[in-house]
Amino acid sequence: EFIRSIDSNSVMMPQCGLAPGAINICAAGMINQFDKVKEVMMRVGALPRFTNNEMSYYLSWSTNGLINEYCNEANAIYEGKSIKVMPLEGAEKLTIEGESYEAFNTSGGCATMCETYENKVENLSYKTIRYPGHLNHMKFLFNDLHLKKNKDVLEKLFDKEVPRTTNDVIVFYVKVIGEIEGILQEKTYLKKIYGDETFSAIQRTTASGVCSVLDMYLNGKIKSKGFVKQESVSWEDFIDNPFGKVYT
Repeated sequence: EFIRSIDSNSVMMPQCGLAPGAINICAAGMINQFDKVKEVMMRVGALPRFTNNEMSYYLSWSTNGLINEYCNEANAIYEGKSIKVMPLEGAEKLTIEGESYEAFNTSGGCATMCETYENKVENLSYKTIRYPGHLNHMKFLFNDLHLKKNKDVLEKLFDKEVPRTTNDVIVFYVKVIGEIEGILQEKTYLKKIYGDETFSAIQRTTASGVCSVLDMYLNGKIKSKGFVKQESVSWEDFIDNPFGKVYT
């Protein structure tokens, strides 16, 4: 809200990156293909390719950011209305290319989409993807042990005991269900992006989300001043950009 209130002759475009960022641009591009939208599902997982601990997770990005998205309320649209939902709730099972995952509410991923699409789509949500079993361990830590009230303690514990990895994978998944010319249809966009010894997948995808829109701005494909929402950016232009090709 502060950024939006600034009277500036410059572009003000917060929330660039993976999620929020590229996931919102992709979802908006898919929404535009429909005459009427019933369901928008944005799902992203920043996952280790290999784990051997009980929570099936290694660190690949900011521990503080991870804990915050597990603690803060999330935005969603339900039956056309913008609502708040609790983190670590809304659990669902996913099967993607034969591999099993779970997904649940986390904060931040919707960015401004609930404001943009309220009363325009029936349901819209963002959830984080994890390997099965992870959620129960997080509920034990955050809820049963009340560590959501002691985030500094949990952050230090994670940083000390949970390994970091660049051998990671981003699961980038958007599904939209709605009507096209009166026929109920479903469209899905899926991409798995892998890290290596040089750059992790989370580094590649986050940098792509920033660099692509900056390059688009420099080439006149984003408006020249004021507040810019992620979902106002063309998905086709985004992935056609040299930096955005990570997502193709």
